[in-house]
Amino acid sequence: MKTKYIIILLFSVAIFSAQKKIMKISYQYNYLTDSTNKLSEKEDLMILAIKDNKSYFYSEFKQIGDSLLEDDVKNGIDLANALKIKEKYGLSKNSYFITKDYQSSLLLFSDKIMNNSYSYFEQIPTIPWKILKKDEQILGYQTIQATAHFAGRDYIAWFTTEIPVFDGPYKFQGLPGLILKLTDTKNNFLFKAIAIEKNKYINTNSKMGKVIPTTKEKYAELKKNSVTNFIQFINSTSEVMVSPVNTSEKPKEKPYNPIELN
Repeated sequence: MKTKYIIILLFSVAIFSAQKKIMKISYQYNYLTDSTNKLSEKEDLMILAIKDNKSYFYSEFKQIGDSLLEDDVKNGIDLANALKIKEKYGLSKNSYFITKDYQSSLLLFSDKIMNNSYSYFEQIPTIPWKILKKDEQILGYQTIQATAHFAGRDYIAWFTTEIPVFDGPYKFQGLPGLILKLTDTKNNFLFKAIAIEKNKYINTNSKMGKVIPTTKEKYAELKKNSVTNFIQFINSTSEVMVSPVNTSEKPKEKPYNPIELN
């Protein structure tokens, strides 16, 4: 029994030391904006940056786009015209920025919806992982498979104990090694590591500007309305009231497929 506790202690020390190292993991992220339509699939390049016992998760394309937009505005480009170039400025990419602070056990979620930025705190979630025996080679690392139910969806993860960092993409973490691949069982969301860099410069600036504090529930409501019912969203978040062109028909809601269902 004493030997068991010593092993656990040494493992915890190893994880804490690894978590303090600087590491940048790039994930290819494929996701469906409409769960009923495979043609709605989108792709992004997400970064998990680990530094000083914290981790940061964000879209690389969005970060680059924000920097380009900032520079172009400083050089005199008209902002209204600039915002029409969605691809150059990463406007169609994921705008959320997640910070996990392992010392305080708090997670900060920030996102930009239209012209406003919102953020909320929550405890880093405890995910009930079940470790399996199946394995797979990813980026030359031997991985182990694990399953869990989180936020209304069932997930399969592949993690490697060869990198003793108990973190992963999005809000996922808590396994005895780095998560290199993760998908839900309905194949709506897939994160797969494509590169791992150590001692790499890490950008921890979320570029959110002035942030409005909110709750997780209120944010989820705002995010959904901004996608499914744009007019309702504008009317609930600004002083300007907008009416639909055709008032005789109820506006048809656009498909919405959030990664968290509850």
